[in-house]
Amino acid sequence: MKKQLYLFGLLFIPFTAFSQNVGIDKSNPQAKLEIKQTTNLEPTLMLSDSIGNYAGRLRFRSLFSQYSNRSWYTDYKAGVYSKDSEIFLYNDSTNVMNIYGTGNITIGDAVAPTARLSVLSDNPTSDILDVMGSSYQSAFKILGNRNVGIKNPAPAEALDVTGNINVTGTIKANGVDGTPNQVLMKNSSGSLAWGDITEFKNHVTFRTVGSSTWTVPAGVIRIWVEAWAGGGGASQNGGGGGGGYVTAIFTVTPAGTVTYTVGDGGAGAAPSGISGIGSSVSFGAVAVVAFGGGGDNSGSTLTVASGGGFNGTTGTGYNGWVGEQGGSNQYSGYQINATTFRENQTGGKGGNGGNTINTGGKGASLSRDASTLTVNYGIFGGNGTLPGGGGGSWGTWGGIFRNGAQGLVIIHY
Repeated sequence: MKKQLYLFGLLFIPFTAFSQNVGIDKSNPQAKLEIKQTTNLEPTLMLSDSIGNYAGRLRFRSLFSQYSNRSWYTDYKAGVYSKDSEIFLYNDSTNVMNIYGTGNITIGDAVAPTARLSVLSDNPTSDILDVMGSSYQSAFKILGNRNVGIKNPAPAEALDVTGNINVTGTIKANGVDGTPNQVLMKNSSGSLAWGDITEFKNHVTFRTVGSSTWTVPAGVIRIWVEAWAGGGGASQNGGGGGGGYVTAIFTVTPAGTVTYTVGDGGAGAAPSGISGIGSSVSFGAVAVVAFGGGGDNSGSTLTVASGGGFNGTTGTGYNGWVGEQGGSNQYSGYQINATTFRENQTGGKGGNGGNTINTGGKGASLSRDASTLTVNYGIFGGNGTLPGGGGGSWGTWGGIFRNGAQGLVIIHY
């Protein structure tokens, strides 16, 4: 009797079979199963689990045998009126994509997302996102290692751009904006920073002969020092040598004390000029020194005056230029007529100070009668010019002693 009642009940279900398609409340179904919604009050298809909750699962599997391990299904996490309904997409047993009832989506991550879109890649070189333009060229790409490429299909850096960049606004380096006329550069720590084209924007110059100190200003940790020694004095036989030049960069501390010495120039004298005095700069145990140019002694030694050299503490990284040698006197003669003869003498010029031009004093220019030894014409040389020029020779036919120029110290900070 029960079997007959079941069969009788089935007769009242609006059920249509057409060409092996099945329709529910739908005549002439166009798919294997087509369900027509007749009211907006009830769902067209409802799945329930074994305990009566509307939490049944609908699963689909690929028709193609080579993809038979790929499937997706719908699911509910809980409750008849659950707002956490989910759609899961699996490749066999691997969860590849979830859509949650909150509207959040995960790709490659089974953990419920806190963002609208959460993408996980375990392979650092695989693509997380690839937005392509014309001809399938990558316009924007994110790799699993979190590198981002703009028009770059294989970004090797956190941001790798192929092409030009146009910025409206400003650029900050490590959170710090630059000031007018600064440029982006790498600092001593190897980090990108805004800075001036030259690290040393200010300087002080010391011309007073002798030793003194200078206090490092607040915020200054490096200084660039330059020192010229005094030039050598001339003699009547030749010019004095130019003073040496030395330069270095010191690491200092704010409010620290820098000690410096400005060397004096050597005096011109006969028969030998006096050598110039050296100049130096030091901070703690670190020091550099430029040596004074030699005074001329060519009348006795038949050698020209040497230029001053330079030196520094080991590890200072100093550099410099040797002062120019002093010049020796030059003589010549000529006949004016049968009874008149002339002698000419050009005094040796003073040597230029190291890393300078035209600081050596000019030598004398003299002319006299060879018979009477009367000087007809004479320019008796010149002193050296600061910094560190050697004195020019005044010649052996009288004149004025010519001195070497004093040195100079400059500190850039």
